[in-house]
Amino acid sequence: MKKQRKSSRSKFEAGHLASDAAFWVSVSLLVVVPLVFSRWVNAIYALPKFAVLLTGSSLLVLLLIRTALKPSRNEMWGRIVKSRYAKSVCSYFVAIAASTIFGVASLVSLFGSNSNFMGLIARLWFLVCFMSL
Repeated sequence: MKKQRKSSRSKFEAGHLASDAAFWVSVSLLVVVPLVFSRWVNAIYALPKFAVLLTGSSLLVLLLIRTALKPSRNEMWGRIVKSRYAKSVCSYFVAIAASTIFGVASLVSLFGSNSNFMGLIARLWFLVCFMSL
């Protein structure tokens, strides 16, 4: 009786490569963002971290769109949306967005203060990192 060889072609499909890349980009963001700083800018710690987070999360958005367009991955997105953790994080983001819209200093809430840059935009990128894991 002959054993049938498993085809390794399915492992290298575009959806699998994109989801694997999204995982490793998000893990590298979790490792690199706390380590980045620069003496050359006024906000030594906050601005370089924000720039790395913005760049990496933009790449993650492209990779997540690529995996979402894969027809066989639709069931995975259904599981993510039904997750208790995803619902709580998304509701937290909705609360922050409502606070930004109806707050007194909406512009500061959107971009964050000059000292830490932790506004709605940074939290949106954190949400992207969470969804990619």
